[in-house]
Order: sequence, then structure tokens, then C-alpha cells
Amino acid sequence: QYVAATRAEDCLVVSRYSKESEDGFWANLYPYLEDCPPVGMSSSEGGGGEDESVEGESGQGESDEDMGLVDSDLPIPDFDGLASIRGEAGSGAPTYETHAVTEGLESGWLSEGSQEGRYGREFGDAVHNLLEKVVNEPEAAIEDEDIRRALGADREAEKGDQVEVAGEMVRRFRESDIFKTVLSAETVLTELPLCGSSAERDASEAGPDAIVRGTIDLIYREGGGWHLVDYKTNAVDNNPEALADHYKPQLRNYIQLWTQQTGEKIQSARLWFADTGESVTMTL
Repeated sequence: QYVAATRAEDCLVVSRYSKESEDGFWANLYPYLEDCPPVGMSSSEGGGGEDESVEGESGQGESDEDMGLVDSDLPIPDFDGLASIRGEAGSGAPTYETHAVTEGLESGWLSEGSQEGRYGREFGDAVHNLLEKVVNEPEAAIEDEDIRRALGADREAEKGDQVEVAGEMVRRFRESDIFKTVLSAETVLTELPLCGSSAERDASEAGPDAIVRGTIDLIYREGGGWHLVDYKTNAVDNNPEALADHYKPQLRNYIQLWTQQTGEKIQSARLWFADTGESVTMTL
């Protein structure tokens, strides 16, 4: 039987495991419980006796009646039966599915983790972290040591070339019109997590509802409207428009999630390619 008590006034009831243990939240009280009699249980629960008492603050034993503990005529719930009923009703089955906004894109054409992406997902994550720092601390210098730290110690053999490439990507972002606009923006948010229903799901589809989670790289308010930017570290290979088409579903989901959560409309949404410094604006 499990008993929980918080902010006790006249009596604190502490439950213990039948097997001696020094673990648990109540462990510090165990040494003081040795001389305390157990709490009397009602006869309907199959334990205790009329003469059982609980040690009170005064040190005198208090009877069940003094403490307001009385036998109950209410039946003990059939918990096993209730669990069986819930199981038959399917109450334990999930009522929704969770998906990432980027699901299916990482393994798609020119994904950041592919060979064409040159350095893979970990490199992309590192550049995202560096760009977040640039936006949040525009006056801070990004040194080679900062880049090495962002890339991670487990990539030491590859760092030489990657430090240089990541540094170039940071430089391109600082020189971009996006960064210059962000510096004077009314509100700037970075790495913003959101979740909601999917923009891509057909309402007629059967099965659990689809919940989509994603993180917006950069969103800022300027000129009375909200502007969304998603960074990509893919190799562009002189075809930014084709690559942008690949990621349009991701931007559409970001726009819907933002609108669902804030009620605000997005005035513009674009992809910024760190490989070349180019950006492609999505038609809304």
C-alpha cells in the first residue's frame, strides 16, 4: 500500500518498502521510525488491529478514533478489472503520431547528411550554433577556437578544413542583407521550438492525428511583419532554386506552426545557403 503525505500538520504517515533499503525520498526518516507503531488499517483492508496507534508530536500514542481514522463501508475498487476494461477499450493506444518537420528531407536529394552535403549533419549543426551566436551576440568575434569547439572534439582529424569552411560561412552571413536587417529588427528570435498539427496531412486520412515538431532557425519582426529564415549548409552546386524546391514543405510547416501558436502571419520566408551566401524567398 502506498501513502503519500505533504505539509503534514498533526501527523506524518511514512510508507516503507517491506525490504530494508537506504534509498528513497524518506530514507532520512527511517532511523526515527523504529519506535513508531504502524498506522491502524481498517478491518476491511485485512490488516491492523483496534489497539494500533500512531506516535503523535506529544510522544503519546493516539488511537485511530482520535486521528479520525474510521472503517469505511465503501468497497475497495477492482483495479485489475478497471485496467482490463481500459485495455479492451484501447485507451492505452496512442491517439497521435509525432513527426519532425525535417522528416524525410534528411535522406532526400542533396540532404545535409548526404555526400553532396560535403560535411554531414554534425557540421551543419555546428554552423547553426555559430550563426545563432552571431545573431544573439552581434559584437562578439567568432574565433577559430570557437569553431573547433562547435565542431566537437570527436572530429579532430577533419577539423582543419572544416574550421576554414565554417569560418567562411559565418563571414558570409555577417555580410548578408539578412544579418544587416536583423541588427535593426524590432524583435529577433533564434532556434525557436514549435509543435502543432501538420500542414501536409490530408484531413480525410484515417489513423491518429499527426503532431509535427520543428525548430525555426531565425525569425524576426521588421517593418510591421514577421520574417522567417532557415539556414542550409548543403552544397548548392549552382542550383539554389532546385534545392529550395526540395525544402519548401519544411518552410510551409514552419509557417503553419508559427501561425497556429501565435495567430500572427509570416510576411516572408526564405532559405539562406551558407555554401554560397545566396538566399531564396518562398512564394507565400
